[in-house]
Amino acid sequence: MKFYTISNDLSISNDERFGNYDKYTVFELLRNIERNFSICIGKMPYSNTPCKILYHPLHPMIVNVPYERIIFLSVSHNNMFEWIYQFSHEYCHNIINGTMNGDTGGLSWFEETVCEIASIYHVRSTCNQYQTSDYSYLRMLAEDIQKRNHDALLSLPYHTTHQSIRHELLPPIVENLHRTQSHDINRGLYREIAQIATPLFEENKNLWKIILHFGDSRQWNSLEDLFVHLQETSDDSYSVSLKKLHDMLL
Repeated sequence: MKFYTISNDLSISNDERFGNYDKYTVFELLRNIERNFSICIGKMPYSNTPCKILYHPLHPMIVNVPYERIIFLSVSHNNMFEWIYQFSHEYCHNIINGTMNGDTGGLSWFEETVCEIASIYHVRSTCNQYQTSDYSYLRMLAEDIQKRNHDALLSLPYHTTHQSIRHELLPPIVENLHRTQSHDINRGLYREIAQIATPLFEENKNLWKIILHFGDSRQWNSLEDLFVHLQETSDDSYSVSLKKLHDMLL
């Protein structure tokens, strides 16, 4: 199988199921996400394990294999919103560096929520970055993504029966999330929590450094214990923001 090189750590398969997409623009978008994550976590450039991007007909996911990661994306043609949204989520898993074996135990739901935050964060930051670009096609791209962003992030992508949650209802919902260990069932809740929490990461991008300290999220059974660990490993650049996130969720 032929692969196109995107960056030192990223390549993508020449799979016709990705459709006839603008490789120049898509590759630039993915490199931009990689760069922005590097800035946020304070590792420039960030390099962990080489990632190969493959097509998946059903849903995006990431798999850990010897010596590399496989990121599956379910996107085709020039749907730039989905390229950004799906890749940001899976690349966040890559940085967290857990087991990536599909196990839904422990605090894997929290990892999924943080990766949803990554998707929203990078869609918004990409729009903001390109809206002031000197290149007209990038400004037009940002406007198109912004429209899709507005439509998509105000509705749930999965069928759910719950009503939209209010900020003050977060703690009891979070407390019970681990009891339903099904990401498919809870995905809508992850997204809603992410929408509420994303502004904290936009307010202080250093807060992204927490993903360097999760380890295997499946080994944690208490969100409070994880936050104690995150506070102990935090620095002055984001400890206050981390406390805000703690108070929001717990």
